[in-house]
Amino acid sequence: MYWGMGKIIMKAGRLVERHPQLFGTYITNFSCGPDSFVVGYFRDIMNRKPSLTLELDNHTADAGLETRVEAFLDIVHAYRKLVSQKQIVAIKKTFKPARTAINNGTASVITSNGTVLPMNDPRVTMLLPSMGKYGSEALAAIIRGYGFNAISHRPSDEAVLKLGRANTTCKECLPLILTTGTLLSYIGNGKRDDEVLVYFFATGSGPCRRPAAGRNTCRRAGRARRRRSTRCGACRVAAERRCRAAAGRGVAPAGGGLGRRGRVWGATSAFAGWSVVHFGPLGG
Repeated sequence: MYWGMGKIIMKAGRLVERHPQLFGTYITNFSCGPDSFVVGYFRDIMNRKPSLTLELDNHTADAGLETRVEAFLDIVHAYRKLVSQKQIVAIKKTFKPARTAINNGTASVITSNGTVLPMNDPRVTMLLPSMGKYGSEALAAIIRGYGFNAISHRPSDEAVLKLGRANTTCKECLPLILTTGTLLSYIGNGKRDDEVLVYFFATGSGPCRRPAAGRNTCRRAGRARRRRSTRCGACRVAAERRCRAAAGRGVAPAGGGLGRRGRVWGATSAFAGWSVVHFGPLGG
């Protein structure tokens, strides 16, 4: 988590989720700034445990808030009853996210099944989202000069924007929406079955939401796959072709270099034997 207050909220959320007598309420002002990301993390932490999110400002009517609070209390009462009857049990997470690592100056990808691949392995592709046509292509060429298989995605168009909006809340910043759409577009249209995809994501310092966007991109991609897998028939087949971007909920940071503006994140899916990794710097 990039912001100090966000870290405190997430710590409190984990405490609430573990305590059987506590239930969380997240109060936000229409997803202003960091809230557009933190509220999603909060809901993920709560998992199956009920929580209440209230978006309000000085113009919000009290009657609507009272109705929502009363409905939430009813849900909590029903939840506690089901827990006491052991109809709701905790689900153990067995999925292990992939991660990137740099050992002795060598960058590698560790997949969810434990396979270690050097970053310059022919099966590993580093995808750069569009940061301007010429800028992305130039950066990809520089990375290829270091021995990595790097490609730049085409500039974002309406199709990428729609795909990103379909798999985000649309309250996050535009870079998150576009990078999510870019990742899903590549996986749905150009990724090989045996390919391990490394997603380059630029970050930086300062009061910006972008440093959290990389983690959120992988998480949203995973949600896209899980949400669409509930469909049936032709819709499910089309969805799986278009959205094999499940990236797991956890995103694991690792160390790295290549300047001061990057971070290395890793995420993968155990579905269909493929991996998606978010990668920042190259090391050294």
